[in-house]
Amino acid sequence: MNRMKTTRLVGVAILGGIAITLVTGLVPFRSLLGAVHYGFPIPWLIRRIVAPEFIPWSVNWGGLAIDLVVWTLVVFVLLTLYDRRTAGRPGGQPTN
Repeated sequence: MNRMKTTRLVGVAILGGIAITLVTGLVPFRSLLGAVHYGFPIPWLIRRIVAPEFIPWSVNWGGLAIDLVVWTLVVFVLLTLYDRRTAGRPGGQPTN
């Protein structure tokens, strides 16, 4: 792969990792007594059931960072495999 293609691949992987991480923040993953956790594989967004004068939402920044890294790596691997599979084919289209 040339440098421009690698830079684009990394950029798309980062954007894909951010998008997937944010989408997993919308789906409840795990519940504990008095709290609902969001995020996968590491819960990073927590909604506590507390009195209204307190802020019920909190972010686990470490879990968010781990999720970003995990999903960025997953997208990067998938894009790399796709790129290698379609390399050398006319128009980059897979043949049957």
